[in-house]
Amino acid sequence: MRLLQETKNDQLIYALDKYADYGVLQMYVEISEDLNELGNTLLSKYKLKGIYFKKRFINNPKEENLTELIAGEEAPDEIVVVENDFKFLIKLKERLDVGLFLDHRISREIIMSQCKNKDVLNLFAYTGSFSVYAAAAGAKSTTTVDLSNTYCKWAQKNFELNNIPVKYSASDAPSDNLIWKEDVFDFIDIAKETNSKYDIIILDPPTFSRNKTRVFHVQEDHEKLIKKIQEHLLNPGGFLFFSTNLISFALSHYIRPGADKLTKKTVPAEFLPLRPHQSFVFYN
Repeated sequence: MRLLQETKNDQLIYALDKYADYGVLQMYVEISEDLNELGNTLLSKYKLKGIYFKKRFINNPKEENLTELIAGEEAPDEIVVVENDFKFLIKLKERLDVGLFLDHRISREIIMSQCKNKDVLNLFAYTGSFSVYAAAAGAKSTTTVDLSNTYCKWAQKNFELNNIPVKYSASDAPSDNLIWKEDVFDFIDIAKETNSKYDIIILDPPTFSRNKTRVFHVQEDHEKLIKKIQEHLLNPGGFLFFSTNLISFALSHYIRPGADKLTKKTVPAEFLPLRPHQSFVFYN
């Protein structure tokens, strides 16, 4: 949960998020304040075991030393947290993102309420939290797609933590819940060729990504991507949930008439008045 956030002129300066007994201080603007003093103050105020500092003002996730312990005791390498009775694996020390995006808690609840007996596809799935919610709610099937083997394995662990059968490798037992290590654009082509269709599709792409053959930017490329998914992968009567955390994002006017904006419904109250993401639903 988000414990606090400091803003100035409608800009987020820092935020403190709580995962189990530990805090994560997300710093979006470099400040002159003594971080150890701030960390110890927050540690005492919220009765936390430790606080990790995340340097989000450095726009290079590959740079080292973006995370450091600034107060209290070191966290275990892996922590299991509970959200709405579901368990998720969290790693506080390795990277900027710890494994669960707190601003999408309500989004996950909305998907959960809609997916009983539905075929659900989760693209750019990260650690598969949307898929876990869907499977637990009685989805007919879930398909979780991410290019990273690290995140696919992480998603598999999240399923297993919740005692939900899942298949990732060829050696796993058959399951209605599948994890694909695949480039999302290649997966869409495979699904198109095999005439695979889904009732609910979750699309929460990164702002920017690059691989050996393709560059993707959500602002420039979302229109084409959404149209392709709607046309080839979405069942009649189904819907596509699209979200982005790009602050400056503007939905293409060519697809805006077919979309309902959900942002006011999906952003949790503790994140307001700021907007950590925008969300839309497209119906077929």
